[in-house]
Amino acid sequence: MRTCIALLTFCLLLTACGGDTGATAGESTGSAPLDKAIADAETALGTTSSGNFCLGQEGKSVCDFLDDDLIMSYLPAGAEKNGYQDTKRGMLSSCGYSVEHPTKTVPLKVGSMNMNVPATYTVALSGINSYDSAKKARSRFQAGYRTMTAEEAAQTRKQLEEGIDAKLAKGEITAEQAKMAKSFGGAVGKANYVAVSGLGDMAVWGNALPDKEPETMGSLIVLSGDTYFSLEVDLLESRAHSKEAAIKIARAALAVCD
Repeated sequence: MRTCIALLTFCLLLTACGGDTGATAGESTGSAPLDKAIADAETALGTTSSGNFCLGQEGKSVCDFLDDDLIMSYLPAGAEKNGYQDTKRGMLSSCGYSVEHPTKTVPLKVGSMNMNVPATYTVALSGINSYDSAKKARSRFQAGYRTMTAEEAAQTRKQLEEGIDAKLAKGEITAEQAKMAKSFGGAVGKANYVAVSGLGDMAVWGNALPDKEPETMGSLIVLSGDTYFSLEVDLLESRAHSKEAAIKIARAALAVCD
């Protein structure tokens, strides 16, 4: 899911960003085209490789910010930690836990095929974005994590198409990149986020693609200083339960920086 969000962010920012630099991709996801797209998104966003807030700095593994005992209290026996230990901070930096439910399944559509796949308990820390100032981080956070009106979504999709065509005409992106960017245009305006008070400098909870994500899953995005990060949580019970756990896990992550 974080890959989809990163790609969508890249597409949206094609119309607004072109000169900012500074980010490099971290650990490989195993797919070169997706890795490059995410690296391009980091560059377009103007992220730095290390922020002032400790989660955005090199040194500690991303996994060190997750409270093992707290997380395991929400997960069944057998949950495995899946982390990147030595990445440069950025969208690709991640650490998480997952375990498949023994009997529960969720529907999945791949092309024209519909299938059921095992439901998976998930807790993942990722989407780390650091900027050269807290002001820029706040601006990017507010622009990226809000619910659009129908009119705003339509206008953004139009600007997206025009911006992509303009960059393609100038040779700033390839035809393949333009095609990929346009393919995500349908997701514009679907994100649904609500503010969460008393957590970091700002925080929101919601879904980037509510119609594509499990109804028990959500993402908590937290801003602290010049850095924000995302916690994706699915405890297979309800979004409310996943949200409650995400807030506690985020508080524990922030406490590591105190």
